Amino acid sequence: MRTFCFIICFVLVTSCVLPSHGATFYVRESGADTDAGTINSPWRTIAKGVAVAGPGDTVIVDAGQYDERVTTVRGGVGETERITFKATGEVTMRGFTIEHPYITVGGFRITGHSAPSVLNGYIEVRAGGDYFHLLESTIEDGVFAIRDDFVFDAETKTISSASGGFLGAGFKAGQTLNIENATNSAAPVNTGTRLIEAITDNTITVSDGLVDDGPVRAYVSGSTVYGLVVIDGAENCVIRSNEFRNLSYDTWFVGGANNLFENNLIEACHGWDAMHFMGTNQVFRGNVIRSSPLLVYQVSPDVFENWSTSPYSNVLFESNCVYGFSGVLSSQKGAAGSMNGLTFRRNIFIDVGRFIIKNPNTAFENNTFLYVAATNSLMNSPAPHALKFEEFDVRGATIRNNIFVGCGRTRNSSLNGWYEFDAPTPDAVLSHNFVAGLPPEFEPKVGFNEGLESFNGGDPGFVDIGNPLGADGVPFTADDGLRLRNDSKLRGSGYGGVDLGAYGAEDIRPSLSVIRIGQGLVRLIWNGAAELQGTSDLSSTWTNIPSVPVNEGSSSFVDIDPSAGLKYFRLAL
Repeated sequence: MRTFCFIICFVLVTSCVLPSHGATFYVRESGADTDAGTINSPWRTIAKGVAVAGPGDTVIVDAGQYDERVTTVRGGVGETERITFKATGEVTMRGFTIEHPYITVGGFRITGHSAPSVLNGYIEVRAGGDYFHLLESTIEDGVFAIRDDFVFDAETKTISSASGGFLGAGFKAGQTLNIENATNSAAPVNTGTRLIEAITDNTITVSDGLVDDGPVRAYVSGSTVYGLVVIDGAENCVIRSNEFRNLSYDTWFVGGANNLFENNLIEACHGWDAMHFMGTNQVFRGNVIRSSPLLVYQVSPDVFENWSTSPYSNVLFESNCVYGFSGVLSSQKGAAGSMNGLTFRRNIFIDVGRFIIKNPNTAFENNTFLYVAATNSLMNSPAPHALKFEEFDVRGATIRNNIFVGCGRTRNSSLNGWYEFDAPTPDAVLSHNFVAGLPPEFEPKVGFNEGLESFNGGDPGFVDIGNPLGADGVPFTADDGLRLRNDSKLRGSGYGGVDLGAYGAEDIRPSLSVIRIGQGLVRLIWNGAAELQGTSDLSSTWTNIPSVPVNEGSSSFVDIDPSAGLKYFRLAL
């Protein structure tokens, strides 16, 4: 028997298990902060829960609109004595700033945040916010507007639009306004930031600094705040099963150490970067980044971008899927600090720009590249190859067991579509990669020769290249068209006897999710043909859960009462 997900499932379940002791408080729109905070006498604000809750306590927030942003005042003292903030139903609020350890936030809809500081986020985890867990929350709908009829008036210091909608978009006096280009032609002359002094639905009055212009198409936003910020110094955090979409700036700015970013969705980035990463021992696993056409015309929007002034080391991107992103996968910035150790393994990349790598010990193993590096954005040029290693120090590069199909400047040129180096790299490991042109011919390439003739051109043996993610649109599930057929020549042909590409013997990775369902119960949900095992103590024997699971499509679930003794769970094959 082969067992998977020991660490993953351990972290997830312990983050969701009911506290071993502590009070449960309630927040409701009809409540009052002068009341007791009980289920029958709830508080009115989340801030009241933050002020009162201590280690082991849980604050349940009922559905409603809460026009507040909260900052923690204390933390928990361990996994079973966390401070937990849990939304029931749709709870809309403006975000959390985490300054203390062992805090869990789950199930919230967070929107409408704006701030004068660029290094700010809807969810902001500062140094001291160790062991923070953000689970199953939605961070969406930034404060911004795109109009074709913006008029800028220097004398009245106003920005006006006959189509209006500024109040509904969330603009408020006191916000820092950011003005950007929203067209691929000449940019507006009033780019940059201003302070909003007053606002109506059709007019924004700013502090100063406008030049007469318009009507003109432009993008204005409440400020440049991220969806998620994890500051250097925050460690052992888990960001899992959240959705980030339609924000007004880059989605993630994440550093720290030993943090896990897993099974999140990032979409509708609008021409902003999906993430800036830095830090040590970071894991990005099972995330989907998709469907991001251009609305803002900034130079080269990136999926994965290292932050030039902050080093990274030992960073893993594994089993992620990127598709339909107008921009590039990565254009690494300066080599300031010690950038070292970056691995991309078992990822799927479809219809997106190339990687540019500038730092040592970067590895690409068992990835599937489909239509990568062709022209997919007006803001970046097409590239000859999906991977380019350039400048600085790219010693220790590894490119192995990858599939490149239809990649490069014209997608079908015989001269491009795989990888390139600006200078000789004698220590690079380059082996067992497959390259081909577009279907149905899958023509071979000129100049690509790793010594395996069968890996240059010919049918790779995809199940259905025309439907890469299958009917469900979800990567790494059984119906994916980029899985290899049993008769594929790429099965078992890779280095180490493995299948090439992102799919293989472990192509559908078991994943375990845990949610509270009331009455003291938790629901454990998993995908694939796996057995659920549990134990009361990590030093004890793992046993199969006797409950018969309920099957729903490709998923199964059981309901467990943690008070019965089982506290830790894992999946086994």
